[in-house]
Amino acid sequence: MSKRSRTEKGKQPESSTSPFVSQNASHRYSIIHYKHIISERTMVLADFEHLNLANIFRSNSLEFLVTIKEPVHLKLVAYFYSNLSFQENHIKSRVLGVDINISLEKFARLLHLSCEGVDIHNLDLHEFEYPRGESALTASYLLHEDENPALARNEEVKYYTLTAQVLVKIVFYNLLPKLGEYSHAGGLAPLLIYCLLNGVKVNFSKLIIISCSLSVSSSPTDIFLMGCSSPGSLNSSKLIFRV
Repeated sequence: MSKRSRTEKGKQPESSTSPFVSQNASHRYSIIHYKHIISERTMVLADFEHLNLANIFRSNSLEFLVTIKEPVHLKLVAYFYSNLSFQENHIKSRVLGVDINISLEKFARLLHLSCEGVDIHNLDLHEFEYPRGESALTASYLLHEDENPALARNEEVKYYTLTAQVLVKIVFYNLLPKLGEYSHAGGLAPLLIYCLLNGVKVNFSKLIIISCSLSVSSSPTDIFLMGCSSPGSLNSSKLIFRV
């Protein structure tokens, strides 16, 4: 009987002489590595006890994620995101010639997230199938505490309740970072706030990595970046950075 190869035994990461998986990845790197990386934002949950945010985040396994504060190897970030793709529930990339292939389940475990919950990455308040028979109007009331039906399509954050306004800032700063102004919340943001307020479990691990990979592939001048705290791995990752 022939001996098993080392790859069969331990599935060691594959290495490549090229730092990039494709010409497109090389082009993304030429843009990304010149950009300034904005430092991570860490929450102090005790500052928001009056808004019950700790319980809101705990219900979606987000406590660890929003409070991570660790050093980041900035030189690896550009390589990781230049080569990033998300295929068949696997996160794939290449860092310094080492191929990375991490299942969504492992990614969730590393960040203490859950792979359970609804998938909302391409939905909004009006497209979501509400689990308890609610509607966009009832969701809007939860966000605004106002029965005015026009608010269901109004994206101005100033009309939200205080708790909803704070959650919007946390979504835009910590969970799904964005550039630009924060006075308006459109797309999936109001739906995400509704889910957090109403205890609807969201598949955050999938939502985060899809947002990362889509922004990299569609707009290399405005993308999410994830910092790795150990070379060639995601063993202690902080969520997302913007360039």
